[in-house]
Amino acid sequence: MTVLGIIGLIIALMLFGRAGMTPAGPETAEPEPELATSVEGVTSRSEGFDYTQYEEGKPLFRVKGATHSLGKEGSARLEDVEIQLYRPDGDPYLAKSERALYQQQESAAELEGNVRLEGANGLKLWTEKLVVGKQGQRVLSPLPVRFEYGVRLAGQANRLRMEIPSRLVLLQGQVKLRAREGADSLLLEADRGFFEEDPRLLRAEGGVRLTHGQDFLQAQRLSAYLGETEDILRFLRAKWKVSGRLHLQPQVPGAVAEPISFFSDGASLLLDPKGQSVRKIELEGSQRISAELLSPDTAAGTLRRVTSNYIVGNFAADALGSIQAFGQVHLAELPPGDDEVTERTPLREARGERAEATLSAEGSLDLMILIGTVHYQEPGFEVTSRRARINFSEGLAQFLGGPAHLVGEEGDVTAQRLVYNRRLNTLVASGEARVALPMDQGIPGPILSSGDDPVRVEAKQARWNRETDHVVFTGDVRAWRGRDLLLAQEMVVHRRTQRLHAKGKVRSIWHPAPGEAPERSPGVAQSGALEVSSEEFSYLGDESRLVYRGKVEVLDGSRSMRCDKTEISLDENERIRRLECLGSVVLEDRTQGRVIEGKRALHEPSRGIIRVWGDPVKLRDRRGSQLQGELVIYNLEDQTLEFRRASEDASEAP
Repeated sequence: MTVLGIIGLIIALMLFGRAGMTPAGPETAEPEPELATSVEGVTSRSEGFDYTQYEEGKPLFRVKGATHSLGKEGSARLEDVEIQLYRPDGDPYLAKSERALYQQQESAAELEGNVRLEGANGLKLWTEKLVVGKQGQRVLSPLPVRFEYGVRLAGQANRLRMEIPSRLVLLQGQVKLRAREGADSLLLEADRGFFEEDPRLLRAEGGVRLTHGQDFLQAQRLSAYLGETEDILRFLRAKWKVSGRLHLQPQVPGAVAEPISFFSDGASLLLDPKGQSVRKIELEGSQRISAELLSPDTAAGTLRRVTSNYIVGNFAADALGSIQAFGQVHLAELPPGDDEVTERTPLREARGERAEATLSAEGSLDLMILIGTVHYQEPGFEVTSRRARINFSEGLAQFLGGPAHLVGEEGDVTAQRLVYNRRLNTLVASGEARVALPMDQGIPGPILSSGDDPVRVEAKQARWNRETDHVVFTGDVRAWRGRDLLLAQEMVVHRRTQRLHAKGKVRSIWHPAPGEAPERSPGVAQSGALEVSSEEFSYLGDESRLVYRGKVEVLDGSRSMRCDKTEISLDENERIRRLECLGSVVLEDRTQGRVIEGKRALHEPSRGIIRVWGDPVKLRDRRGSQLQGELVIYNLEDQTLEFRRASEDASEAP
């Protein structure tokens, strides 16, 4: 409706110029004597001047004056002037002034003194001087002009000019156009304004500001394009130092609309076919300035900023549904504050080559997908990937790549997919996850302690919980450091309690530190490496114990021990103090060809012996000989065996 008013006004002014204002001759009496001095070479004076000019039998305009003076050159001075213009459809326009000067040879006229123009379409115009010249091809007012169009539109300018052949209207100097209908008025302010009818273009230049309620658009130049068949605004184009703010229509009842601000070097707005709402906005950057979109989230108390070379926003039902950004996209989530946005330290930020985003029901930037070479930074870690999906309302950030790479508190992590949940403070790496754990954290316990490199872990998935300081590796887990190795289907690490739990085809190869036994005592890991396989494994750092459960097999060079459960106790330096096997114990020494079966076995490296209890203990050798008893003591140094009664070693008897 506002645009229709503007166009109606401009058309009315153009018709005023087309009227010609060229009378053929006087028809009234002699003018008053005092008017004679205002026209050179006065030839006649009269009262009641009334003249109508026709073209092909149709009236073009009618000039009336209370008094007039005619000069030799066809000039006329009129007082109390009325000029009636006729549009092609016959509707009249009426211009009034205190006086007018008409030049017949130049087909020009000047209206002066309280000039008023009124039209049947509701047009009203006020100025102190209005000039029609160049045989009706130009209409101008060198003095300030004020105008109204019905109850909908009001405006003003310091000067007005219309070029009829080119269908150009120019408003200059403190131009203001205001739509007065409705609670939210629309105001256009500029240094000058143009209207070209053939391209149906309205243009404002110099300090342009378009305001509608709480929304605004400002730039150095603004162009408005109209529909081809109707005076309906279809497209807006702003250039140079563009900025603005839009309050979006919330998509849910009762929600509070979030204002979106934007800055750019150029902006375009496409309206719906009725010219009532914006359907698309395009923001263009340049070498001097990037396109920028600011979206607040009142619930989170943050401000989200998107900058890039080019941003496109798509509207749906008066609400911004999605945006796209191209070229050097930068996303930053900023804390609240009264300082400049550029001076705030981002809470988190991301960069990419291209981005697609949607908005929440309240109208704030909610979900963004970054594509290309993505760089993401969050307190505690940084990520690079080929694609990122950031959901602000759910607090989720997902990274896909070949592979995605994270460096942070969790260590150096690569995986096909990384998911960070800010609400739960968790991180999940899946798809060929590879982790180099921090040197100051690693894996608790002595198993992965050899070498100077960090502990490295491979798994199908790794999950970190920062709140509880848990990390869970699942799926073909392989952890190693130096010569040490741990294999399992699942491995859980709890650093606060210094505990480790693994299950599913567990296999560990580690190189225990030598104990404090005499040099003649071979101790545990006589071969230098201790290999243990089981169904489950636990390291209890707070108890200084390692526990293997389920089909346990301990390999030490040529010696092996199988049982249901194995417990290894450590000293304060995490050296093996004792190793105990429980349930269906089978001790085999392949070099000696001996097999010992029992219910419990105890190995104390400091004493260099293994004791086996049973009911009874059975011994077989390679010759097929069999012995049995209550207790067998195996001396590892001289490979001798000794049978005793269990009561003779009651302190360690089961």
